[in-house]
Amino acid sequence: MGRNKTATLLEDNIFVPGSLVPRGVDEADREKLLHAISENPKITREDMLAEVSHKVKYDSIRRLLNAENMRKWRCSWRPYLTEAHALKRLQWAMKYRHFTPEDWGRVYWSDECSVERGIGVKREWTFIRPRAQPREKQCQGLPYKGKQVKQMFWGAFCGDFRRTGLIPLFSDSQSERGGINRFVIEDLYRRILPILIAHEDGIFQHDNAPSHTAIIVRQALDEMVIEVMDWPPISPDLNPIENLWTLLKQKMYELRPELIHMRNNDETKELLVATAQEAWNLLDWKHLETYLLRCRIVWKLLLKVRAGTHSIS
Repeated sequence: MGRNKTATLLEDNIFVPGSLVPRGVDEADREKLLHAISENPKITREDMLAEVSHKVKYDSIRRLLNAENMRKWRCSWRPYLTEAHALKRLQWAMKYRHFTPEDWGRVYWSDECSVERGIGVKREWTFIRPRAQPREKQCQGLPYKGKQVKQMFWGAFCGDFRRTGLIPLFSDSQSERGGINRFVIEDLYRRILPILIAHEDGIFQHDNAPSHTAIIVRQALDEMVIEVMDWPPISPDLNPIENLWTLLKQKMYELRPELIHMRNNDETKELLVATAQEAWNLLDWKHLETYLLRCRIVWKLLLKVRAGTHSIS
């Protein structure tokens, strides 16, 4: 009687791809894989297979990762912080390190945000496999390809929950390049800030966008005698208003889920603007207290940083 093919291969210590069911990941390979991942969190599928000399299929590695409660996440896009940027962030924290909660309550945080139809929709999950999702109408996405209707907005708030409405910004029709330029920002500030920052001890925060730091804008702020907070570059994480934009976009589609399926036309844009403003007014502003607290933690952490030879005393 002939020998069993599998037994022959095992006894001869020969592996023919596809001829045997691959074994699971043993303890030694497990240690290799976990060490390789800790050394290089961006390790590729091919490199993980190479770590175990291709003795197992990737399904076995995937089961190991599931058992270890490990998964890959898409890398976030984040601007690169140079040493000069880091030092300016540290200097900012040093300048305002003596601020009390009452002092921070005097700061009016501001920002612009582009609201584009479909961007910011809360991702949905389904038990239907991706291949079957189109047939079962379980896909999530926009019905029209290409650019979607969108609108730029501006808003501001302070620690005592005094805030503006959500103000639409429109391109400068007199400018060849269009866009939200220094003239649009100057006009906005002259209309809004004297009313918003009515008391003398208010402090206004905005970022270092060219439209904010233009001479005409700085002159307008000086004429209105508005104290402007120094602001380090590439630091949206220090601004608590940044957290509101995600909540705003999610709230919009709770109010008007039909926005996703409307055509790209003026009617849709009008509804987009109206819905965004309604969502802004309905946001739970108690979240701001939490966001301010989180930012204060970040600000304090900056004070623990030692940038090169720069020490904190």
